[in-house]
Amino acid sequence: EIKFNKTKRSCRGDYKCQVEVSGSDLLDSPPVKLDVHYPPDKPTVEDSHPIAVQGHPFSVTCQTNDLGNPPARVSWQETAGGDVTMMQGASTIRFDSVDRRTMVRELWCHVTQEGSLVNPELLRNMTISVPVEVYYPPESLQIQRHHDAGTLLVEIGDRLELNCTAGDSN
Repeated sequence: EIKFNKTKRSCRGDYKCQVEVSGSDLLDSPPVKLDVHYPPDKPTVEDSHPIAVQGHPFSVTCQTNDLGNPPARVSWQETAGGDVTMMQGASTIRFDSVDRRTMVRELWCHVTQEGSLVNPELLRNMTISVPVEVYYPPESLQIQRHHDAGTLLVEIGDRLELNCTAGDSN
């Protein structure tokens, strides 16, 4: 008889019992496979506050150090757009060219574990939010002057004031 007071990952494996019959012959039971389910580690991202720059490519990788059992899947929310590449234990979302008007300001990385006996409450906490800051240049840049003419004509010694203004930027 084997008793497990508290199963652990290390309990996973094949178990069988043997009986010695007539002194030297052994009789084996069919093996029983013990598969211990446990949750994955919470996902992480290398840069928890990534910066995306207008017109440049941008990517973020979300990963977990332990996929759990059964192995979990790391993914990004589908509404973010971008191209998602999934690997064992990680998922990268990539945008070829950031557009400040359409770029999401928050990404969500999920770890899901299908077919698991793990308490669903534990798996609900396997989502992380990744805020994205988008940097972009001013949309407009102009010199404000007191005359409307394209060329400013001034006489030597005249007082002149030029102001440079920039449109919305980050």
